[in-house]
Amino acid sequence: MSARLHIPDELVHPGWKDHQEAADNVIPNLISGSLEAEKDSMVRLEFANDGQPSSGTAFIVKIPGSKKTIILTAAHNLRSSTLKPTTNLQAVFRDGKIVTIDHATCYVPPEYKGSDSSIGDWAAIFLDKSIHGDKGFNFSLALSYTEKIQGEVSVIAYRDPTPAYSPEIASGRCKTCFEEQVEYLAKTEQGNSGAPVCVAYRGYMTVIAIQYVSPSTLIR
Repeated sequence: MSARLHIPDELVHPGWKDHQEAADNVIPNLISGSLEAEKDSMVRLEFANDGQPSSGTAFIVKIPGSKKTIILTAAHNLRSSTLKPTTNLQAVFRDGKIVTIDHATCYVPPEYKGSDSSIGDWAAIFLDKSIHGDKGFNFSLALSYTEKIQGEVSVIAYRDPTPAYSPEIASGRCKTCFEEQVEYLAKTEQGNSGAPVCVAYRGYMTVIAIQYVSPSTLIR
């Protein structure tokens, strides 16, 4: 299950709210070659959670006009079970570059109250633009509002443990779209939290949600 990318109404242009048009432009099945190209925008997070070594998945997202490299992930990769910042936080890029992350450069929604709740379980990390240039996933504001996603979604993620250069792809049918969540049948495992959930939209691999938990009805 994933938290949907939700944009506040006051920031949404009226032209982005055509739900049916958005749904009709989703390509039912992704092209594996296109997904392979997107792996360069993946990031493996390494950190200590309450003193225990752990890892998670993150990804770079394209924000037009941004002067920063913006990385999205699950909030529980940046917060411990007691809501304290995780320690020894590092971003490992596919080219082998490792960047130590200062929590002062991160944003976790104030409504996030722990991994037992889906509310606010997403986070952003802001790095210097020189670190990773203009690469990144596309995302769609229109798809934040559609009530149906056709065909399959794909989750690009790191298992725990997995080398930083080899994120894996799992695909499955989209079951349900709720206001704040998307439920699907792609196989997810430990280490996948924070992964991008993608569809092919208007010819581009497009993120519609962030992986944060696997319900009991899905294979973790």
